[in-house]
This record gives sequence, structure tokens and C-alpha cells, in this order.
Amino acid sequence: MATEIEWAAILKQYGNKCAVCRLSEKKLGGLDQAHLKARSKGGSQVLPMCPNCHQRFDKILFTQSECKKIGIDYRDYVKGRYAPRKSRPRKEEGWSLW
Repeated sequence: MATEIEWAAILKQYGNKCAVCRLSEKKLGGLDQAHLKARSKGGSQVLPMCPNCHQRFDKILFTQSECKKIGIDYRDYVKGRYAPRKSRPRKEEGWSLW
């Protein structure tokens, strides 16, 4: 999660618009902080995305041109290298859910 100051700078960099579809924050009522998992250790990159684009990104539904817009490699994206990790159900102590 980016700090308020970092988020304000990121929004300004993208003109207060979704990095993918370019709809404005004003029109949408707000933008999500989409996290692109970093290839190296040390965190993630945060981009402003509308809720629709953010959901599509997380579900690995972007096209090659959409990946190009945000500067990521499509082949790595479809392999799940940029999307957040899916949470796994926890094992109850003493019991196996599998």
C-alpha cells in the first residue's frame, strides 16, 4: 500500500486517470491502487486503475495491448508473474483440509 503522499504523486503522474482505460478519477469516483508484483525481491509497483481494470488485471484477463500500456511483458503476465498471489485456505491445527 502506498502512503498518501506516494499515492498523490502516482495519481498526478497518470493525470488522475486509470493507467489502462484512461477514465478519470472524477468520473469514476475513485481509483484503486493496483499492485504489480515486482520481478525482483523488494516490493511491488503501484498503478492507478479503475475497479474494472483492476479486477481484470488480477484475473489475468488483460490483452497484449493493455499490458503494453502499463509496461509489462504479456508472456510473463499470462504466466502469473505480475498478478498478486492467490490466498490459500489455512490448515486448522490438527486437521487437514486437503
